[in-house]
Amino acid sequence: MQDKKYNPIRGILDNRVQLRDLVKKAFAQHDVDQNGKLDFHEMMVMMKNILSSHKQEPSELEVRNLMKQLDSNDDGYISLDEFQVLMEHTLKMKAEQFDKANGQ
Repeated sequence: MQDKKYNPIRGILDNRVQLRDLVKKAFAQHDVDQNGKLDFHEMMVMMKNILSSHKQEPSELEVRNLMKQLDSNDDGYISLDEFQVLMEHTLKMKAEQFDKANGQ
């Protein structure tokens, strides 16, 4: 029987301090004006950067819809905590892909 391959993404998800540090760093990269929140334009640039590796480009509507889903306090911006929801969801999907690719 083959040992389960260590999933480093799950390691990050299981370590709340490491996860929060990763989220803070990613958030700071995209918070260009450093006001502690991501506006539509910052989210648009972020999504363009992410999707460019897949040769896709997000539409304004897609980014606005994503912001509506994440913006739990309806202030029109994405806070660090709201951004963490997106990051955790993305990392969970990546962890599942890793597990499937490794027969787990």
